[in-house]
Amino acid sequence: MISNDRISRKQRLKTSKNRNAGIALVLAVILLLLVVGGKYRTRIGNALDVSALNKIFQKISPDDVDSLVFQTARSFGLNSLPEVNTAVAGSSRVRFTQLWPSRMPLVIYARRIRELSGKSGIGFDFTQFGEKDSLVCELFSRDDIRKEVVVIPDRKAALEGRFLGIILKDIYKLEHQEIVSITKSKIPFGYLAKLDVFPAGDIKTQLHSEWAASILNVSVSHKDLVRYDLLKSEGKSDYPASALDLLGRYPNLALVRFERSDDTDYLFVEAFIDRAKEHKIGYIYDNRTPDRIDSLAFSAGLTFISHGKIVDYTGKSFAEIRTDLVAELVGSKNPNKTIITIDISKIQAQKLVDLIEYLMKIGIKILYINKLNDHPEFMTEDL
Repeated sequence: MISNDRISRKQRLKTSKNRNAGIALVLAVILLLLVVGGKYRTRIGNALDVSALNKIFQKISPDDVDSLVFQTARSFGLNSLPEVNTAVAGSSRVRFTQLWPSRMPLVIYARRIRELSGKSGIGFDFTQFGEKDSLVCELFSRDDIRKEVVVIPDRKAALEGRFLGIILKDIYKLEHQEIVSITKSKIPFGYLAKLDVFPAGDIKTQLHSEWAASILNVSVSHKDLVRYDLLKSEGKSDYPASALDLLGRYPNLALVRFERSDDTDYLFVEAFIDRAKEHKIGYIYDNRTPDRIDSLAFSAGLTFISHGKIVDYTGKSFAEIRTDLVAELVGSKNPNKTIITIDISKIQAQKLVDLIEYLMKIGIKILYINKLNDHPEFMTEDL
C-alpha cells in the first residue's frame, strides 16, 4: 500500500518536472530568437505578441463590424453617416449605404476601411461595379458575420472639418490677366508684400477685392526706411505720418511681420504698431524668444498669429503641391486647419485656381486671411 506522502512527493516531482520543461521551452524560444536572423526574429516576435494572439482568439461581434463602418465615415468627417439599407440573405448579412463625394476617388475610402479593418481583426474585400461606379466593401469576421458597405458617389456628399488658408508669394511677378483671374475666382487668399514693391494702378484696384488680404513684411532698418521714402535722411521725421503712409500703400492690409536689423528704428516701430492697432491689423509672431518689438506689439494688444502654423510650400512644384495638399486635407483623420505659402510665380495661376475650386467642391473651407482671429488654432496669446 502506497502512502499519501509518497503520492504527494511523486506529484510534486511531476509538477516540478513540468515546470522545468516549460521553463526550458521558453528558454529555447528565447535562444531561437537570439540566434535566427532579424527578419525571422521579427516574424516570430509578431507571432508571440500578445495583441496578435488576442486577434487570433477574439470573436468579432456584429456591433464591432457596425462600429467600423461608422468609424470609417467619421475619420473622413463625411457630412452623411452610413444608413442600413436592406437585409441580405438573412439577419447575418446587412448592407450599409455610404454617400461619398463624387469628385473623390473611391479607392481613398477603400484604403481607409481596409486599414481600419486590419487593425480590428475584421476581414475585408471589395469590388467596384454598378451604373454609378459604386464601391461594395464586404466585411467579415471569423464567425462568418458578413456585412456590406455600398459606397455611392454623390454630388452633395462632402468632407467636413477641413480648412485651408492660402498665402501667395511674388504675386507682383504675374501678368495682369493672371492676377485678374485669381481675384475673379472669388477664392479668399493672402499675398506677401514688401517695402520695395507695392501695387499701383489697375493691379492695386484688383487687389482691393474683398477676397484678397495683404501681409506686409516690414524692414524696420532706419536705412531701409529712408531708402523707401518713409523717413527723412536728415532732420526730424514725422513718424505717425510715415506709418500711415506705409499703411496706405497696400490694399486690405491684414497682417504685419517685422524684419529685425542692427539699426532698428524703434520710434517708427512704435508709431506703426499704434496705427496697426487702430486698423485692427494682426501681428505675425516668429515664435522666437520675445524681444522688444514683440513686447511693443503685445502691449498694444495686436492679435498674434503664430508663424509656426504657416506651412512653407514655396519650394514645391504644382504637382507636389497638388499631391501633398490633397493627402494632407483628405487623408487627415481629424479636423484639419492648414495655412500654406505658395510661390505663385513658379506655377500657372489658373492651375492653382482649378485645384482650390476642386478642394472647395469636396468640402474644404477656404480661410479668409484677414479673419484668422476667428480661428484660435492660429493665435498665440501667451509669450
